[in-house]
Amino acid sequence: MTDSERVTIEYVGSSIHLSLLLQELRDEGLEFEYEAPESALQHRFSVDPSAVVDTYLAIEAWAAGHPLASGAAAAVVTAKVQAVIAKWTKNGLSRYGNVSIKDDE
Repeated sequence: MTDSERVTIEYVGSSIHLSLLLQELRDEGLEFEYEAPESALQHRFSVDPSAVVDTYLAIEAWAAGHPLASGAAAAVVTAKVQAVIAKWTKNGLSRYGNVSIKDDE
């Protein structure tokens, strides 16, 4: 995975809850590289947007024979991760930690 294909997801929360998040992302078809935490509660992993195949944007892009642009890929990954996080959200606050997503362009 090149830097232009990476979307970094930073998670602050417990390792137990991180493992739940990662499993749900795997269940959604996302593949990622996990980086060692900077602290016991801060974790970072990078998603390969080319592995995201079950969304309208991705299907449309591959049907046209073009790879996803980085910005579009970040949007696809963001939507997927937000869908997982939404399952955990009540009153606008995550039960399991804070997640931020950014395109690594």
